Order: sequence, then structure tokens, then C-alpha cells
Amino acid sequence: MLALLATALSALPLLLVPVVGAQSPPPVLVYSRTLGYRHESIPFAIDALTSIAKSTSLYDPTFSEDPSLFTDEQLQPFKAVVFLSNSEEVLDLDGQAALTRWLGSGGSLIGLHAGSACLFNDTAFGTALGSWFDYHPDLQNVTFTKLMSHPTIDMLPDRYTYVEEAHHFRSDPRSVNCTVLLSYDTSLVNDPAFGTRPYYQGTPPPIAWFREGQTVDLTNGTAGAEAATMTGRTWFTSLGHTSDFWQDELNLAHIEAGFRWALQDFTSPANSTSAASSAPSSTESDAAVTMPTTAETSTPTSGATRLSRATGVALLALMVAFVLH
Repeated sequence: MLALLATALSALPLLLVPVVGAQSPPPVLVYSRTLGYRHESIPFAIDALTSIAKSTSLYDPTFSEDPSLFTDEQLQPFKAVVFLSNSEEVLDLDGQAALTRWLGSGGSLIGLHAGSACLFNDTAFGTALGSWFDYHPDLQNVTFTKLMSHPTIDMLPDRYTYVEEAHHFRSDPRSVNCTVLLSYDTSLVNDPAFGTRPYYQGTPPPIAWFREGQTVDLTNGTAGAEAATMTGRTWFTSLGHTSDFWQDELNLAHIEAGFRWALQDFTSPANSTSAASSAPSSTESDAAVTMPTTAETSTPTSGATRLSRATGVALLALMVAFVLH
């Protein structure tokens, strides 16, 4: 009997080995604060992004309009920050500085529809996102055109017409190393202000774009060697003005693919195609925010581990009871 009990006790370490499950989806902050114009489509966008997260486990979203989240400590867990249809100066100077430091630690930036219509005085934000919103003509049928093949637009037709705003921008995103994905046929849009604005957005006019993970000077060349930099990915689409957009399967496939691409791990900051979103190096300066890897942000000692230990204890108790019976 004692020999059987000793055998049962010797099995205890094996029963207590943690069960390692799948990694948790990366946390993503979706920020939709507005101080000026507010899109009626924002709640529909939030519902759509929630649905995508639930159906794909692609990301774990936090939806907020609270600028106090923009601190080093509170931004640190997020793998991406999403600006969703914002307006005006939605962060104070401290929040802008925290976002800049976070971008320098490997975080990726996503902009949706009017996500570029804010922080006009923050050079780092505009450089990181690619540009700022300028204006748009009236809502109307717009014929969009694909400029290249890319996983975030491959589901769209090469040329298609949709009721949307044709956004114009205050600078050319190509000037800060972004690659334009979508444009539109300007000859088919009623746009009296076209060509009259003091800004140059490049040609063909940009509608959606991306930038691979690389070292980007967020001061746009104004701060020399001490310039803040961004090393994560950027993905931006100006589509999404109407509530209907956020209920259309093709459009949502475009959005889902954008998140999927922006959240992918990349292997080298110099890579121009499927490069890297690794966590930042631990050798970053003290002022920088260190982004955790997905493995670091998951909690393997909760859930499955507790279940494994509880199961082990229960089995051991049954074995002891059987031996002593």
C-alpha cells in the first residue's frame, strides 16, 4: 500500500505541469475622440471592429475616447493604436509626447476614415500616419482604382464605384516613405475646390496607403540625430464615411486585412514587403516605452495552468483515497 502511495506522490510533478494554450490576441487601442465634427458612423465602426475581433481572434480591442490613456504606462501593452474618425486636437502635449515615444518602441499605427483629421499641430503624428486630412467634396459616387497588389486591397475590384467622400490631404504620404494603395478617378468627381488648395498631396491622389516597419524620422528632418523615430507599421484608409460602409462585407474584408497586415510580425526593419513587427529592443533609451511581445502580454499562468493544477490535485486525491480504501 505504501508503495502505491509513493507511486502516486511521484506522479504529482507531472500532473502539475502547466498546459500552454494559444497566445492571446494582441491588444489594440481604438481611439475615437472628437472635438469638432463627429461622424454618425463611429458606433457602426466600433460594432464592426468588435465583430471582426470576435470572429477572427485577430486582436483584442479597447475602445476609448479618454485622452488620459495616452501615457507611457498605459500605452505600453498595445501592439497597435487606431485613430478612428477623429477631429481636432484630441490629445494634449503630454499625450502627443507619449504617443511619439510609443511609436518609437515598435508600435504600429492604423488610421480609419477621418483618423487623419486631427492633431494638425503634431508633426510626429502626421509623419507617422502619412499625412493630415485637408478637405473633401460632397458625398457622391466615387470611382476608386487600385494602384498595386497588396493583401489589404486584393479583395477589391481593380476599379469600382461606391458612395464615399474623396478625401484630400495636406501633404503627399509618399514623401514620408508611404506607398499609396488606392486612388480615384478625379474626372468623375464633382469637386470645385480641386487644384485650388495650398497643399500638394501628390499624384495620383492618395486614398489608402501603407508603410513597412522601418526607421522613420518623426520630425521630418527637423531635429537631426536626436529625432524621434517610428519603427512599426502604418496602414491608413480614408474609406468609411457612411454607416453602410461598416456593414458591407467587402469593405469589412478590406478593414480586416488592414488590421491583419499591420499586426503581423516582421523580421527586419529594412524589409520592404513582409517585414517585421517584433517587440522593440531592450536597449532602447530610458525615455522610450518598451513594447512587450505577444507572449509577454499573454498570461500562461492563468486559465489553462490553474485548470491543470486543479486536475492534478483532484487526481492525486482520488489515487490516495483508492490506496487507503
